[in-house]
Formats: sequence, C-alpha cells, structure tokens
Amino acid sequence: MDFHQMSYAHSHQRQLVEISEQLRQSAIATIEAVQTLLLTGAMPKAIKSNRCDGCSLYSHCLPQAVKKVAHYQEVS
Repeated sequence: MDFHQMSYAHSHQRQLVEISEQLRQSAIATIEAVQTLLLTGAMPKAIKSNRCDGCSLYSHCLPQAVKKVAHYQEVS
C-alpha cells in the first residue's frame, strides 16, 4: 500500500491518504466511465442534492426537472 500526502487548496491543510488497490481500481473505473461519456456525448441523469444549489452548472443540469419530467410522462 502506498501513502501520499494530499493537500486541500482552500484550507491549506494536508492529509495522509492511503492509496489501496481498491481505491486505485475505483479511480481507473471512474476515469474510464468519464472517457466513455465524453466519447459518446451521453449525459448522465441528474440527481438533485443539497450540493446542487451552489453549483455553477445548475442552470444547464436542472436536476429538479428530472422528477417533473418523469411525472409528466406518467400522466400522459
């Protein structure tokens, strides 16, 4: 297992992070998934959470619309 010291830009704090094989494989899988999204142009469904309110892409993503659209599709 490898340990790397990571630092947070905003707080200037350093944290020791264990880079396990599971974490490494998870990171590789995430990178491959993002590459696939970029190559296909597919957009994952938005999931509304508290973090959405401060996001600069909120007006493009419109996470609150997913539930409304699903409701309208069920009604018609």
